Amino acid sequence: MPNNNIITTAFTFTAPDEQFSTSTSNNVTVNAEYTGPDKWYVFVDETTGIMSQGMWPTLTDENDGADVGTPAGALKVMINSADDPFIASIIDPSGYSQSTARSTVTETITLADDSTADYSYDWPQSPDEVVDRTTIRYADGAWTHSFIEAEVTWEHVRSARDTALESSDYKVPADMPDDLKATWVAYRAALRALPANWIGQDAHKVIFPESPEDSA
Repeated sequence: MPNNNIITTAFTFTAPDEQFSTSTSNNVTVNAEYTGPDKWYVFVDETTGIMSQGMWPTLTDENDGADVGTPAGALKVMINSADDPFIASIIDPSGYSQSTARSTVTETITLADDSTADYSYDWPQSPDEVVDRTTIRYADGAWTHSFIEAEVTWEHVRSARDTALESSDYKVPADMPDDLKATWVAYRAALRALPANWIGQDAHKVIFPESPEDSA
C-alpha cells in the first residue's frame, strides 16, 4: 500500500461578506495554507455532480484511491490538492491553517424600542465553516459551491418564543413575593414584545431575554 505524498500549498480565497452571507462584494481576502495528501479521490453523483456526503468514501493514495472501483451511479474525481487547496481544505479541515487573523465582529443592533443588542461572531472563518457541503458540485472539470445560509427563520423564533411563554405560565403564582414576581413579569413582557422589537432584523441574530431561572 503506497504512502501519501504530503504537501503544503499556500492559497487565498474570498470569504463571504459576513456570517451566513452569500455575497462576496466586500472582497474579504483570506490567506491560508493547506497541508495534507497531494491527491484526494472523491465520488460525485453521476447525474448532479454533487459530492458524496457519506454515501461513498473519500480516499487517498494510502487507501489505493486510484484503483478503487467506482460505485454505480457515481463518478470518481481526483482532486489535486496543489490545484484545489480550497476543496482539499473542506475535505480535510485538519490540514487547513489561516494566516489572516480572525477577529471578533460585533454588530450593535438598534431595536424598535430604541434599546440595543450586540451580535458577535468570529470572522473570517475556514472553507469548511462557510461552505454548504450539500452544494459542492463537480462539472466540466471545475468545482462550484454555495455558502452556508442561516437555518434559523422567523418561524423558528416565534415558535421558541411561544414555547418559552407557555413554559413560564406556571412560574408566577399569586403568592409569589413581589420582587421575584416582578422579574418574571418583566421577562414574559420581553418575550411578548420580542417579535415587534426585532422586526426587520435577521432571525439568527435575535437574542432572547434571560429567564429569571438562568440569572438566579
